[in-house]
Amino acid sequence: MSTPTSTTISFSMTVPTTLLPVIEEAFCATYGFSPTLPDGTANPVTPGEFTRLQVVAFIQNVVEAYQANQAATQASAAALAAAQQQTALIT
Repeated sequence: MSTPTSTTISFSMTVPTTLLPVIEEAFCATYGFSPTLPDGTANPVTPGEFTRLQVVAFIQNVVEAYQANQAATQASAAALAAAQQQTALIT
């Protein structure tokens, strides 16, 4: 099996400098960042990196939900077509 090729997507946002800590704080509070790990050591992931990882996870979740919805719609249409073929035989 071949390994799929990948493309790096880069984007940037311009925000006021004073808003950056607010964005990081909001993401960290909303998604459960802790400055310390369960064993008491310092978290090597910075709030900025944590925020970036949450944005990546959001994109992944959107794509997964979309693909699941598409698959469910296609499966439902196929099941309906199969049922209609069978019920067409009823006279």
